Amino acid sequence: MNLPEEDMIGQKDIDLALLFINELTTSFDPAKYKDEYREELEEVIEVKIKGKKPKARGKAPEPSDVRDLMSLLKKSLEKERHRQPIHA
Repeated sequence: MNLPEEDMIGQKDIDLALLFINELTTSFDPAKYKDEYREELEEVIEVKIKGKKPKARGKAPEPSDVRDLMSLLKKSLEKERHRQPIHA
């Protein structure tokens, strides 16, 4: 890891970093959060135990314009190979 030398970090930088840390630090209250993934998974498991098929939730993902990067890379390399003169 490329970390700056200790003498390159000034006291102003340290003070500013500590100020940010102190301003942005809050107490953590786990009661504010709930594990929705686990709850939904348990519901699916319960439905399957009853021998039923779980219902899909939300919208199905729409197809995206994903390109085959490997084929594009190969084409690019072929083009480059044909452009470069061969030295004998």
